[in-house]
Amino acid sequence: MAGIEDPKKFADTYLLMFNKLWANESEIARLRSNPRQYALDAGLPVEAGREVRIDETAMDGLYTTERLVQDWTGTEGVHVLHAPPAPTFDPAELTDVELDTVAAGAAAVVIIACYVDTK
Repeated sequence: MAGIEDPKKFADTYLLMFNKLWANESEIARLRSNPRQYALDAGLPVEAGREVRIDETAMDGLYTTERLVQDWTGTEGVHVLHAPPAPTFDPAELTDVELDTVAAGAAAVVIIACYVDTK
């Protein structure tokens, strides 16, 4: 994929950034105060001279690796960094297995869905 040597590693790094943003509300303030430095600190490949622009639009489905790479590299002079609000879920959407896990006394069920690697 254009401009990214290892798309899977890029997407994995992005996923870790999502998790950090969603786990701690103060992270979004850090991101907003200096998006370029935040992306660098997260391990994303920020090119010299490119602006890092934040897109806080709520997710409409899942991000694919291709979409994340395209949005990061596809606009001259700009990296688009998606920082959607944390996804919510309806407990009615849980599978029987997930419900059984909760009923069996598991401390928590963690659902993380950020991107789909289609390769």
